[in-house]
Amino acid sequence: METKYQEKALINGVFETGEGEAESIYNPATGQVIAQIQEVSREQLNKAVSAAQRACEIWGQTTPAERGGML
Repeated sequence: METKYQEKALINGVFETGEGEAESIYNPATGQVIAQIQEVSREQLNKAVSAAQRACEIWGQTTPAERGGML
């Protein structure tokens, strides 16, 4: 099934296919299944949370000018 959106999870800067169960995505107007997306596993979730915590620590140490330059 071809989609026009991201089906992978961004974990620590890398797009990864979920290792969990498949989840159906429905068109709310028609009720038709438009995609099947793999959920992330608990391990992938923990990896993503750890990466986000590290990123927040680093981001918090930057100056407003540095942050503006990155955005």
